[in-house]
Amino acid sequence: RYPVDFLQFYIVNDWRFGAGLSWHFNPTLEGRGVIAGKVEFDNAMGFLLEADYLAGLNREIFLGARLTLIEYEVGTESVGADSLGAVVGWRFQ
Repeated sequence: RYPVDFLQFYIVNDWRFGAGLSWHFNPTLEGRGVIAGKVEFDNAMGFLLEADYLAGLNREIFLGARLTLIEYEVGTESVGADSLGAVVGWRFQ
């Protein structure tokens, strides 16, 4: 998959909260061995939520978590593809 994310953030003290959309292009599932095969899903649009703690002298370092809520479809079938991940980054100011 190739995700493109659009997020809007709101900063409260040392915390940053964001919400937005995630567009996944060409999501594909491929298996080998006992579960051999390949499934190519349709492009999908989902929602993002993110919460980050801002650290550093100018709050340029952030540590947080991101939740992606999305479903992939192929034909009339759909598969939940939600995920929860960790975020670590550095903002250039």
